[in-house]
Amino acid sequence: LVVGFGFKIALVPFHQWSPDAYEGAPTPVTAFLSVGPKAAGLAMLLSATFAFTRHDLFPGWRAMVPVFGTALLIDAGMQAPLNRLVLGHRAMVFIGAISYPLYLWHWPLLSFAHIIAGGDVGRAATWAAVGIAFVLAWATWRFIEWPIRRATSGTRIPLLLAGTLASVGVLGLLDFRLVLPPRSDSLGVRNIVEATTTRAFPGPDLRQIPGEASDNAREQGSGPRAVLFIGDSQMEQYYPRINWLLSYQPAGSVHILYSSQGGCPPVPGVREDHLPLCKGLVEQGIRLAARPDIDTVVIDADWAGYFMGLRTPDDLDYYYEDANIRGPLGDLETPASKRALRRLQDMVQDMTSKGKRVYIVLPSPTGAEFRPRRMVQRSFTDMSFRLHVPVISSSMVSTRMQPIVAELRRIAGQTGAEVIDPVAFLCNHDTCPLLSAGDVPVYKDSTHLNPRFVRMEATYLDQVLQPGQSMPKQMSTNQHANLHTRADDGTPGPFPAPTGSRKADPAFTDPAP
Repeated sequence: LVVGFGFKIALVPFHQWSPDAYEGAPTPVTAFLSVGPKAAGLAMLLSATFAFTRHDLFPGWRAMVPVFGTALLIDAGMQAPLNRLVLGHRAMVFIGAISYPLYLWHWPLLSFAHIIAGGDVGRAATWAAVGIAFVLAWATWRFIEWPIRRATSGTRIPLLLAGTLASVGVLGLLDFRLVLPPRSDSLGVRNIVEATTTRAFPGPDLRQIPGEASDNAREQGSGPRAVLFIGDSQMEQYYPRINWLLSYQPAGSVHILYSSQGGCPPVPGVREDHLPLCKGLVEQGIRLAARPDIDTVVIDADWAGYFMGLRTPDDLDYYYEDANIRGPLGDLETPASKRALRRLQDMVQDMTSKGKRVYIVLPSPTGAEFRPRRMVQRSFTDMSFRLHVPVISSSMVSTRMQPIVAELRRIAGQTGAEVIDPVAFLCNHDTCPLLSAGDVPVYKDSTHLNPRFVRMEATYLDQVLQPGQSMPKQMSTNQHANLHTRADDGTPGPFPAPTGSRKADPAFTDPAP
């Protein structure tokens, strides 16, 4: 790249091969300088397209890769083979002509497909949406953009465009001010949107721990007793309840500390190369747990995701590594998984041997069927809303996660730790309800609980901040009476079904984890 750039600007010593003194340059040098920068530009564009993932920090230095690649291709000129034969082809010129309306159309179509599918857009639906976007982009360019560009009238087109923009702006303002309520209000869809979009961690009362350089070391309160919470976003999801207890309950005298980061397993030796914020997190938690003022440690993580391959995105590759072994997780029977669980056991044993009271939080109900957005059903042919509330078998949930639950219970039993079982609280004998009182979703997505539900209903963590209070084995009768479900035959079950125009469909198919 440096040689090619020097040749282009006739920089010493490459000026001797510049066009005004080109004659006599060695053939290999001529070939390299004429082809190398173009090939490098194309390679940089392709690498930016296929090598970057959503976990890479962008923008940043990575933004230089496609920028320099594009600059090299532009600098090559129109007669460069790549530009003349590929980028100058009629098909590519056509895409360039409709690129702006294509940009405007593709995103709402993909978003609508995402809404229709409830978050799981298949490959066929994605390509169908892109194809429709091309058709609409061509129509927009042909019948709107091109006529406007060729129009010769002085004021008619600008006034029409200004009026259209003003009308859209007024409608947007009325919608923002809730003057035009959404049609879905009567179905409780607002609760679902709130559940899936609310982010409750970190809260405004959490502050960085003095002396810790990491942003994921936070604390709240100043009482004489300290409780440390270690984990990933599974641990962070309980903060609304913890914050509520600190603010409105006698537990307000407790000092809490958080050492957590989403996607970062609290297990020594477990890594993921795309998540740089995980580096040093486990060591930080161990160091904080050794503080004399901390008497209780709570550990929670996406155990089923890391060790059983449930819910973990395909582009995340967790592995265990030490001086003797390196291998992927995702299967409890692999040597790497067994070694990682052994390291987790050693960490917990070290904490309990120092007099710490350690809680291991078992997995909460998990799976794609728990996503609140999947309850909202729409179609391309029917513009109305329907709310489908599936019946989810509690035995199916327990069976799905039984292997990792058994391992965590074994670790707790051998180290003197205690376990907290969310499934025993969130599910009754038959089902795991999806809605609580007031049609508030219990879950935020397939892996987390709704912050609003956690704050008011997830009482099974209260024992951590209020010693002497035993963990509820199950939700109280009144709490379960407020959760909605249906019997398998579609008739109202032992708990009230949703009211209003919502349709509760008892059909449920257990999808692959």
